[in-house]
Amino acid sequence: MAADHRLALHATLPDRYARHEVLASTVDHRGRLVALVADPSPVLHFSRLRPPPRYATAVICEGTEIREIALADLDLWFTHIDTLGDGIVLATARCEPVGIDRERYGEPVPEDELHLSDNVPLIELDADGVRSVVPNPVTGCTGLAVSGAELAFLDQHRAGGGFHWEIRKARRQSGAITETGRRHLLLPDGRHPTGWARGKIGRDGTLWLHQDGDPRRWYRYEVDT
Repeated sequence: MAADHRLALHATLPDRYARHEVLASTVDHRGRLVALVADPSPVLHFSRLRPPPRYATAVICEGTEIREIALADLDLWFTHIDTLGDGIVLATARCEPVGIDRERYGEPVPEDELHLSDNVPLIELDADGVRSVVPNPVTGCTGLAVSGAELAFLDQHRAGGGFHWEIRKARRQSGAITETGRRHLLLPDGRHPTGWARGKIGRDGTLWLHQDGDPRRWYRYEVDT
């Protein structure tokens, strides 16, 4: 039976942004909470008529230190943010899916049109290119943290009317990956999550994530804990 493991609360967007709408958030390579916030709009997200926010603010939180970067005249709804040097970079998806007509969005794809690659989810890269490709028996996961030979894959599913986040631990040895155990992830107060895990940023032995609908509060899992 998998043991329970409580996530650590890594960072929370300060209360002074409580009335703002969070358009995007992440944890950057230095472990800082980074968010793009704007004044709330009365128009719903799914409305095609909703204009982008004219003014927004990028917020970088490092402990008690908060840095703001004011942005004006945005022409898109940006959904991704990260830091770059002393500034930030914003991104959004504007490309249409290849080979699928707009009228078919959301419809099942016939089996003879469905093309899926084999499960490779471990490829090691460096400045010279691909170092190794290791077959991986741990499938269906959407997050990864790595510490030496130890791996932690994030899996999640619905069960019993709720949401279950799970770490599937594995070890890489002699050119193969072997699953070694599982841990059920709980929130810091011991509760089960009430939504899907989002964000899912893995850097070295740390995996950061937040709960669906709450991008203001980020949690942390570390492989060595």
